[in-house]
Amino acid sequence: MTSSAAYEILGLTPKADKKAIKKRYRYLMHHVHPDSGAFKAASGKSYDYRYSAQEINAAYSFLYKNDNFKLQENIKNTGTAKYTEKNTKYSHNNSSDDAASNNSSDFNYSPKNKTIWKAETNPNAYTERNIYHYTEDSDGNVFGAFVIATGKYIWNHNEDFPLFLKSMFDVSKRLLDGVEGTKQHLVSDSVRLKFQADLTYLLSQQFIHFSASMHDLLKPISDEQADIFYIESMLELDPHPPVVRAGMTIYPTYLKNHRLFVKTKSGKEAGYISFKDDRLYYLIIPLLEQKRAQVKIEISKEQDRLNTRGQNKYKNIDFMIKLLPKPDKYFPENINTRIDELLQNFTKI
Repeated sequence: MTSSAAYEILGLTPKADKKAIKKRYRYLMHHVHPDSGAFKAASGKSYDYRYSAQEINAAYSFLYKNDNFKLQENIKNTGTAKYTEKNTKYSHNNSSDDAASNNSSDFNYSPKNKTIWKAETNPNAYTERNIYHYTEDSDGNVFGAFVIATGKYIWNHNEDFPLFLKSMFDVSKRLLDGVEGTKQHLVSDSVRLKFQADLTYLLSQQFIHFSASMHDLLKPISDEQADIFYIESMLELDPHPPVVRAGMTIYPTYLKNHRLFVKTKSGKEAGYISFKDDRLYYLIIPLLEQKRAQVKIEISKEQDRLNTRGQNKYKNIDFMIKLLPKPDKYFPENINTRIDELLQNFTKI
C-alpha cells in the first residue's frame, strides 16, 4: 500500500495531521464496521462507503502505526524523507511481482481488493475457516474483529491464537447449526456446548502443523536433539495425592477430556499436567493422542511451598517431549471420519 492509496481510502489529503487521521478513522469504522453497532446512518439506511472495513483499518495502520506517518511529518517539517515504504506491514500491490517481493506482509490486497493470507493450506481439511484481524479505535482499544481471508489455512505465529480459536468456534457452530436445522427438536445448551467443544478440538488439529508450531513456540534442548523440547509445566495434584519429591519421575497413565493424567512409579494417581502457555494444549495433547511423541516428566527441584497449600495444589515439573519421526505433512487421516461421526451423534440426540 502506498501513502497516496492510504489517504485515498480514508478520504484525506496528504496534509492531514495525526489528529485528523485518528478522527477520520474512528468516524469511518463506526459507520462501516458491523461489530461497531453503528453501521447505519441516522436515516436508517446503510452507510455506503466504497472501501471495506479491512481496507480502512489497513490504511490507518499504514499511516498511523507504521513509520509512514513519521515520513509525512518529515516531509512537512524538513522537506526530506528518510523512510522507504518497502518494509511496511501491509502492501497494496499492483502486480504479482510486488506481492512476491514483500514476504514480510501478513496479507496483501490484490488489484480486486481480495485479501490473500500468506500461510500453508491443508487441502484435506473438513471445511474452510475464516482468518480474523483485530479492529482498534484511534486510542488502540480493540472493539471487534473482521474477516480478512477465508480458506483452509494452517495456523502460524502471524495469526493471533485467540483469533484462531475464534475461527474454530465459528466453524464448529456453523456445522452444528446446519445439523440442528434438520432436527425436530432443539438440543439443550449444555449438551450443545459439549459437542461444540469436542468439534472445535477436532477441527483445530487439521489447521495446526505440529512440528513447525513446536519449533515456533519452543526451543529444542540442543542443536543435536532438535526434536526434543523442554516445557515449563505444572502437576495439578490429585485431591488425595501421594508423596511426590523433587527429582522424582512420574509417568503418563491416560488421557481424558484432553488432559494428561500421571502416576507415580508405585502406580498411585498423582494428578494431571497443565501448561503455562494455553496454546500448548492444542499441540501436546493431540500429539500424545496420535502417539506421535514420547514424554519424560520429573518433579522439578525448584518448588514454592505455597503451591501445595489451599484448594488448588500443584507442583512445578520438568516436562520433556520428543517428537517421533512421522511425516507431519500428512494430517491425521481419521479426523474427517471422527468429525462426521460426531455430527451424526449430534443428530441422534
